[in-house]
Amino acid sequence: MIIKKNFLLFSLLMAANLSAPFAQEAKVKEYEAEFPTYSFSDPDPVPNIGKIYPYFRFDGYSTIASPRDWKMVEMENDYLRVFINPEIGGKIWGAIEKSTGKEFIYFNHVVKFRDIAMRGPWTSGGIEINIGSIGHAPTCSTPVNYLTQTNPDGSVSCIVGALDLPSRTQWRVKITLPPDKAWFTTNALWVNPTPLEQSYYHWMNGAVKAQGNLEFVYPGQYHIGHDGKASPWPTDSLNRKISWYNKNNFGRSKSYHIIGNYTNFSGGYWYDDKFGFGHYAPYDEKPGKKIWIWSLSRWIMLWEDILTDTDGQYVEVQTGRLFNQAGSSSTYTPFKHRGFTPFGADTWTEYWFPVKNTQGIRRGIPKGTINFVQDNNQLNFWFCANEPVDNRLLFFHKDTTVYTTQIQLDPMEVIEGNFLFRGKPNDLSVRLDNKYIIEPGGKKNHDLSRPVKPASVDWGSQYGLYIMGKEAERQRMYQKAMIKYQACLDQEPWFIPALNGMAHLYYRHMEYEKALKYATKALRMDTYDPQANFLYGVINKTIGNTYDAMDGFSIASASQEYRSAAYTEMAGIYIKLQEWSTALDYARKSQQYNKFNIQAHQMEALILRKINSSEEAEKKRKKILELDLLNHFSRFESGLTDPTMRSSLMEGITAELPHEYFLELALWYYELCLPQEAKQVLQQALSNPVVNYWLAWLNHQEGNTDKAAYYLEKANSASPKLVFPFRHETVPVLQWSIDHSESWKPGYYLGLVYWSKQRLAKARELFLSCDDKPDYYPFYLARSKLFLSTGHDLVLSDLKKAASLAPGEWRTGHDLSRYYLDIGKTKEAQSVVENYYRRFYDNYYLGLLLAKTLLLNQYYTQCVKLLDELQVLPNEGATEGHQIYREAHLQLVIDNYEKGKYQIAMKHVDQARLWPENLGVGKPYYPDERVENYLTARIFEIQGKNVNAREYYRETASSINRNSTYWASKDLLSILSLKKTGNTEKADQLMEEWKNETHDGQTYRWAMACMNNQYNQARKIFSEQGEILEVTPWETIHQDTDRILIWNILQIDLKKE
Repeated sequence: MIIKKNFLLFSLLMAANLSAPFAQEAKVKEYEAEFPTYSFSDPDPVPNIGKIYPYFRFDGYSTIASPRDWKMVEMENDYLRVFINPEIGGKIWGAIEKSTGKEFIYFNHVVKFRDIAMRGPWTSGGIEINIGSIGHAPTCSTPVNYLTQTNPDGSVSCIVGALDLPSRTQWRVKITLPPDKAWFTTNALWVNPTPLEQSYYHWMNGAVKAQGNLEFVYPGQYHIGHDGKASPWPTDSLNRKISWYNKNNFGRSKSYHIIGNYTNFSGGYWYDDKFGFGHYAPYDEKPGKKIWIWSLSRWIMLWEDILTDTDGQYVEVQTGRLFNQAGSSSTYTPFKHRGFTPFGADTWTEYWFPVKNTQGIRRGIPKGTINFVQDNNQLNFWFCANEPVDNRLLFFHKDTTVYTTQIQLDPMEVIEGNFLFRGKPNDLSVRLDNKYIIEPGGKKNHDLSRPVKPASVDWGSQYGLYIMGKEAERQRMYQKAMIKYQACLDQEPWFIPALNGMAHLYYRHMEYEKALKYATKALRMDTYDPQANFLYGVINKTIGNTYDAMDGFSIASASQEYRSAAYTEMAGIYIKLQEWSTALDYARKSQQYNKFNIQAHQMEALILRKINSSEEAEKKRKKILELDLLNHFSRFESGLTDPTMRSSLMEGITAELPHEYFLELALWYYELCLPQEAKQVLQQALSNPVVNYWLAWLNHQEGNTDKAAYYLEKANSASPKLVFPFRHETVPVLQWSIDHSESWKPGYYLGLVYWSKQRLAKARELFLSCDDKPDYYPFYLARSKLFLSTGHDLVLSDLKKAASLAPGEWRTGHDLSRYYLDIGKTKEAQSVVENYYRRFYDNYYLGLLLAKTLLLNQYYTQCVKLLDELQVLPNEGATEGHQIYREAHLQLVIDNYEKGKYQIAMKHVDQARLWPENLGVGKPYYPDERVENYLTARIFEIQGKNVNAREYYRETASSINRNSTYWASKDLLSILSLKKTGNTEKADQLMEEWKNETHDGQTYRWAMACMNNQYNQARKIFSEQGEILEVTPWETIHQDTDRILIWNILQIDLKKE
């Protein structure tokens, strides 16, 4: 039954009835809940080829809330209320402990989408599910598949799940609340149904409130960053107790990945509230434990208002399958990236629970949480139960029982006690009968010796290059991976891992003959190499060499790593050959080595239906649903034999882009040479161009010419908006469609597939074949991007064509202006964006671009005036608005400094130090003001105020940060300031360090030329093009944003050679 509730009123009623008596049962219900909603909109119709293609971004964000109904699943027992929103990524929206009414998982009372995630929109609070390659995942803010159920043991569950399109992996999370316990669990299943290794990333991103004197209880010795570098925990190198939220009032936002202790527990306690939260998962399942803290400065604290209205700032408490969310630079540390094995499956379970009245936390398990504090020779302890407890509570010190008591508690009841104890509390272990809460040896014995310092590796060596290639591949940086693998093979042409890497990448590129060449070469070196054999099998299967494929899979099956996957592939081949008995044997053998190999289970169920073992087939389908409650195959197969079940496939797909789920299932059948089943699946799908091309193709193969023509025309006449094909299986379908129609659309779609596989030459050929037929502006914006690196005249003409086709679309003007900027035509860029900004005055993307063109065209006063009026909605990591604002004021400083107008120059220096929050970012704790200080010093020096000048030179010199990974142009100002204050030796020492650490790099050479007053040499070096780095989204690409500005400052004083 669907229940409509006003959620604000519902929250008040809920708080008033928290202590109402209930029977010992768990209940689940669905209803429509009204939330004030700041919506997202404006999906980008231009294909964005990259790591998350075929997903698209959203660029519109409301600044005014409107009431909107959201589907809410609520699970409740006597102790907890747990809320799940299947329309926003399946997020656990919040969780409340009923006796106190307090949230142990942050509940956001507004839905406030902001530009943070991979596709843009993201909401704070709850527990977000991130599975795939990187977070925040493409599915985090859109509908997912879900169902609810009451289980035989009286517990209730909500199962959410989705398909990650780029990897084609599938994930499910079963959220379960038992009837008699004060915890809920999340049980995840993640399946790689493909024959390729995929990227491996998973983190559950929980949120808790920040205020309340919060201490994080995360056992460990170190915290590591996205870069893999280790620092002390819980007290940092400056003796700050960073395990307390309020002690993080320094620097920018924090990503603490806590490691170095063998523990299943993490949690936190709000001392002001006498309340806390706990998380428990076996260390082998969830070694990753992360705390994310927004900076406590205005740099980030303004996000509190951006992401909620009344609920206050929050902290993210995350759990992961790996030690850290590894950025690209983590490659050079022990904390690298992992891959998801072909046909692999992973599952893990986590417990989430509240804690109350324990005066802090030592450790917890699902049964309950313990805390103890020594007071002279007395140990005071508290235990909060999360399950019914009737056990002995035992304390041990060095294998000796020092205290025991029998306790009987209901969930969320707390016992307090004390006993005489003169030892060290950290040496204690605690048990509930035979179950340890704190295991023997205390904290010290659980501290680990795992190395955290990087190995001394020659990254230019054969093995170093291979590792960099593998790391790039696992981050979906396939071009970079190929370059590194090839560099490795240039040193050692027979290095098998690199040969396998090349075979894998060429297979991804759909260059099967090249892939086969590398796999074959690897087998020439070692005929038994498991990965080479498996890839040899996959490639040969794809190009139709059946027995060569079986040969490869047969030898690969000797390896434990590839056995289940190889047997799965062999089962598939025998299904194609309709050798049902042999296929059944291999499907079952595959399951023996991976019981969660869903593909093998599906093959078994399919074979049983084909050989008319109806009862066994039905049992198998039920077994699959036990493993994967959202399995679409089982529902479809049931509909084939039971007409009453035929609607269940459609009913089970509630996710965004539902046609992709039908296509995925249909292509599974098609690859097994079962076109009839494939067609039946697609006939149930909602109309979509790619679905209709497939239906045309399938009918064509059957000889049904009229239906083929009907579906082909239907596909060609449909809008191409947000249609982004990407599967390699669709290539022959689209090629046939090109050959049998006059429409430009099949060529455009096929070009997208080749582009997504990095076959740029073929993609360009297909886009060119469309000529100027399309009347669809995103086509021309896409083609301009595809040809941008070629220098082709087509780029500009396509941008102009797009603008003429869609003058009412802001993206056409934005892209045209951006192109003019990129080629140095700043006047033309300004003219275009001014025209568009007049029409789209509320679009801050255009506003920022206009400010940039005004800056580059030296209209500094107009630039500042525009920025004073512009309202930029913050997005994570964005600082462009402030950078433009600051640079405009500093350029005005330089202009007035050159003219001798020092008082006006000083006013602009003061303005440059400000951080107007309308530009989307607040002031950090310690902003780098070396440019401002250096200019102030120069002005004072020119005015003869040498005491003041020296003060600012000293400030500039002392601000050099050699903890930074990079050297930048600001460092030159610090070194020049050292010389100004007479510290020449220190200045020379720093220049030598700069040279050694950057290997005589471009910025160093420019800096040295400036130091030596070599104007022309400095100008020449300055104009050199630097390397553009590809990194993960949470990493900041190092950009020397002040480089041009500082060059302009220095040119005032430099003399020509």
